[in-house]
This record gives sequence, C-alpha cells and structure tokens, in this order.
Amino acid sequence: MAIEETGKRIGYVNVREGSDDVLGEACGYIALLAVEREHEGKGVAQSLVKQAERWAKEMGFSRLALDVFASNEHALKFYERAGFQPETVRVIKKL
Repeated sequence: MAIEETGKRIGYVNVREGSDDVLGEACGYIALLAVEREHEGKGVAQSLVKQAERWAKEMGFSRLALDVFASNEHALKFYERAGFQPETVRVIKKL
C-alpha cells in the first residue's frame, strides 16, 4: 500500500499475514513502513498504519504486529501513540 502526492510515492507500507509467536495465532504483520524524510510528521505514517489496520481487519485478524529496533526511539514513540504495545523483548549477543 502506498500514498502518493503529485504522482510521487511519499510513503509505503508492506503488510502481510504473520504469526503471533506468543499466542500461536495468525495476525497481520507490518513488514515495512517507510515515509520520505521531507514528509515525516505530516500524518503519512499514521495514514499508512490505518490502511494496514483496515487490511488486517478485512482479512479477519484481531491483532497487528511489527518489529522495530529497540534503539529506534522515534519509531517506538510513534507506534506507541498509534496504540501498539510491547509484547516480547528479543535479546541478542554479538559473537
């Protein structure tokens, strides 16, 4: 799904069927959400998330999930404002 302005793509969301590994059920999954830098803060990402939510509901899913880097505070705050809540924490050790 994309949002265009004057023929140019300014934002994009890739949403698909995923799996909630905690509950063991299918859910909607946002694999990618991107907005052109000059359009950040203008509601584009919010519109894309709403499109993803509509798609997930139409597909019969009761949950929508995504992954975000713990260091990406900007994205974490955005998703929190959009109603997402942390469910698990994945930890990694570099070898």
